[in-house]
Amino acid sequence: MKLSKQDAALFYKLNWALLYYVNQEFTVIKGLTKPDFKDRDRNQIQLLHKILFSNIELIDSFIDENPFNFNKDELTIIEKWKTFIKGKFCVISHPKEHTIFLQPFNNPKAYAVLGLYEDMSDFSSNLPVYADTVLLPFKEKIIYSGMIKSNFIRIEEPENEVLMNIYQKAKNRFGIIRSLDEIVIEDEDLDEDFGDLIASETDIAWYMLEPELPKMPTEILIEALKILGLYVNKKIVMEIAKRDDAVFWLRKVIQDGRYWDREDYGGGWLPIHAIHILPLINTKESLELLLDTIRYRSEEIDHWLTENVASILIAFGEDAIEDLKHYSSDETLDSFTRSTVTLSLAFLTTKYPSHEDNVKEHLLKLLNTTSDPTFACLVAGDLASFHDPSVMPDIRKAFEEDRMDEIIDSEEEIELTIAGEYDSILFNTCKKYPLDHFSRGNIEYLHSINDSNSMSDNIFLDDDPFEFEYEDQLKKIKVGRNEPCPCGSGKKYKKCCMGKGA
Repeated sequence: MKLSKQDAALFYKLNWALLYYVNQEFTVIKGLTKPDFKDRDRNQIQLLHKILFSNIELIDSFIDENPFNFNKDELTIIEKWKTFIKGKFCVISHPKEHTIFLQPFNNPKAYAVLGLYEDMSDFSSNLPVYADTVLLPFKEKIIYSGMIKSNFIRIEEPENEVLMNIYQKAKNRFGIIRSLDEIVIEDEDLDEDFGDLIASETDIAWYMLEPELPKMPTEILIEALKILGLYVNKKIVMEIAKRDDAVFWLRKVIQDGRYWDREDYGGGWLPIHAIHILPLINTKESLELLLDTIRYRSEEIDHWLTENVASILIAFGEDAIEDLKHYSSDETLDSFTRSTVTLSLAFLTTKYPSHEDNVKEHLLKLLNTTSDPTFACLVAGDLASFHDPSVMPDIRKAFEEDRMDEIIDSEEEIELTIAGEYDSILFNTCKKYPLDHFSRGNIEYLHSINDSNSMSDNIFLDDDPFEFEYEDQLKKIKVGRNEPCPCGSGKKYKKCCMGKGA
């Protein structure tokens, strides 16, 4: 149930050398002069592991440089660690030859894992328990990364019974997996419920929560969203959206300032989730709540305003057009808030062509009456999306009368938009569907951003050494106003980072 002393010593030799290399790159432990972590802070070692397995390319660079002159066999062992499995496991039992680690999410699997210097039964006898760790291949066996002891959480009934049923299904389907070199045939589609992420990042076991959803009052479902933070899936969202009192509870969330704070309830994700749920309800009441939210919370919504809100408004469909026209007429709104609405109107006419003339007339009226040069230029760009040269005299007149902010757009660029020059990115931000916010792919993307930001906060306690280098690189980039923003958002530069200092 454990490695030989010789193999355990080899593992720590290789593992500590790799962690030392990571520390040289990111300086988690200051003053570390050799690959010896025997008396070091476990939290710092845990952070080094986190950095390593979040940046697996570090293994390739370590092998290329080979700073410790390891032989070919030793480097091969390290290279195979790229097939690691990270997450929250259930330690099920201690058969004679190994310990069973169950991964109960997606396509559940059971792994035969060996201890390092100690038998696992010596420090995990009261089974089953949860354990956060990383499983690694080692000489055709499976071991753990060395960080596990302090993470055990006892599993109580009835969850234990559910887990044992999952274990039997995993064993029947895949057997006990004894090597990470084995080929395991499984379904191609990933589990959209992403129970693995929920388990590793929250205190909720999704397979226990899911059957209870239909029986829960809406208030309790909202409480579950708060606990889940970022890791909210489509199933719980659709359960909320079909409730008659959903708007009432979502309004309470949106109007409570505490939920917008990243350091408070739900990590700041709950109101962002809420505005993506409102179009799934798709009533006049939910639209009014969304419009109030982008009016009074535009600062907190921040980049979501230009990245997702247009697509959220569009999801309300044809019935929302008149409300959006009325809303966009309000001169007290922020320029970019109004522009998000006019962009939504322009895109809606591509889906409902019978409204094109009416919306075009409305946008021309906004152009000719607004006293806001930034909004004037933005709405001119929306008018240009109709590819109708007849709007150009009004736009040209606005430029001549100095009513346009030419930092946003030039007359020439608007003419190019009318000619179709920027069609490939014109409506990029409008083509999302609000429910896709809760897809596995999007949540994993947001998780990677959130995780890297949190990691940076931990590592770079002083000034970020990359900050000035990155800033200098940005200054060299010359980006056209209507070109894709270099930040990678997919939207036009003028509606993203232009004028925001980056």
